[in-house]
Amino acid sequence: MRSKIATQFLSFVFGIFLIHLLLVYTNILAGTFKMALFMDGILLLIILLGNVFVFNRKGGDEKFVLRFMVLTVVQFLGFLSFMAVVIVKKMEDYRYWVLSTLLLFALILFIQTIFLVKSLKAKA
Repeated sequence: MRSKIATQFLSFVFGIFLIHLLLVYTNILAGTFKMALFMDGILLLIILLGNVFVFNRKGGDEKFVLRFMVLTVVQFLGFLSFMAVVIVKKMEDYRYWVLSTLLLFALILFIQTIFLVKSLKAKA
């Protein structure tokens, strides 16, 4: 059952990134498409690698929740490290991209938490 929920989560995340890229491409949101593709690609990589770790392991609910909490901390540290690199290198419009990526990351963490609760309820 967790694989079905993980698939739903990943398709939802891909949809969010696709919508974000389309909004930047059509100039509804500010910024260049190349930079949006770069930022979203790194953020997507952080999310995907973490979810492979959480959803593909067997074990009880306690271990699942512990892995999920560790995943959230590691994802957040990875995100902050990436944002520190963007700020230090002073990439073009870095303030806009840091805020934009922060909002996108917070939205995905919120959705990830919802899917965790769904996953635990489905098993019970």
